[in-house]
Amino acid sequence: MSRCLILVLVVGCSGASEIVTDIPDSIAPDAVVCPNNTTDRVIGGECRCGFDPPCPDPTECRHGRCYVSDPSGTNCEFDDQCPSGYSCIRAHCSPTECEVEICDGYDNDCDGRLDEGSGSPLSLWCPSGPEPLPPCRRGVRVCIDGRFSACMGGVQPVDEVGWFACDGIDNNCDGCVDGTLIDGVCEPLSTYIYDTVFVVDTSGSMSGSILGLREELARFAEVYRGRMEFRFSLVTFPAYGSISGGDVRSDFVSYDDFEPVISTLRANSGGAEPSYDVVADLLDGSLPLAWRSGAVRIIIMLTDEAGQSYAAPRNTEESMCAASMGGEVLAFITPTTHREDFDLCGQWLDIYTSIHGSLHTLIRNPCLP
Repeated sequence: MSRCLILVLVVGCSGASEIVTDIPDSIAPDAVVCPNNTTDRVIGGECRCGFDPPCPDPTECRHGRCYVSDPSGTNCEFDDQCPSGYSCIRAHCSPTECEVEICDGYDNDCDGRLDEGSGSPLSLWCPSGPEPLPPCRRGVRVCIDGRFSACMGGVQPVDEVGWFACDGIDNNCDGCVDGTLIDGVCEPLSTYIYDTVFVVDTSGSMSGSILGLREELARFAEVYRGRMEFRFSLVTFPAYGSISGGDVRSDFVSYDDFEPVISTLRANSGGAEPSYDVVADLLDGSLPLAWRSGAVRIIIMLTDEAGQSYAAPRNTEESMCAASMGGEVLAFITPTTHREDFDLCGQWLDIYTSIHGSLHTLIRNPCLP
């Protein structure tokens, strides 16, 4: 037999009533009976006043709290016979100390509604304070089940780096378009730092391409050795023991420390190639790397397979690109047969003709011609 909830309201001539809650397979003797003068709800099979235990004698429960009777108050039988801010407690209209409504699951202002504002749920601007400069705008946190939600809507500031440093928009909303404020003066960015992550498919068919990558990166030494404004990271896929993730082989390090890491790169695994998943995880932070604040973020992926996803729900090229904040520099190096899988939100290069001599051109200020 299915289990059910039966509520019985018993009203006597005095106006007192009881809340009867039954959650067994049969009615009684397991029924939970809660007199409404000391409780106003049942939680987990136990009587409560609000979220607290039942009110002790001689107090009574109103609006989720316990109150005492005022013997000098007007005689009454029901709460609605008392003026606003009063309830009928032990036959006398007694003050219930109504307060300004807050987000706590209680009827603080004693109007019979929980956590409400002016005709709608309580809400807060996020962030608080004055309205930010365009294009930023505040979002809203809404009171749901006695708690404020995460910030919804709005446009938050982002660093003016990468493509954001030259798009004609004040992305960090400081009043200085494509620049930074120095002593109140809007100055264009003059120095840059670069964090570049190579995302490499290590399946067996990539042997030749990985060899070409190692040879090309060996040539980087003369350009990047000793230059701390450039850092490099290596992520490979498929991840060991997973079909949907990537392995961080090295977080961002100088080129001097990156060179021995890349020299060990081999194509020695098979299975799924979750290219969409790994790039999406890098973009939204699910696969964490120690990106520097203010750095131009460059992601260069090499694979000879079509775009694939094994996450739940599955990523598509569109959802992968949507994970981007928009300022990253993305490059996808694949065969021409898979170009349409990787040309929506980044630069595409042919894996068989572009590895030698092309990678160096990707690690740069994207705002320069």
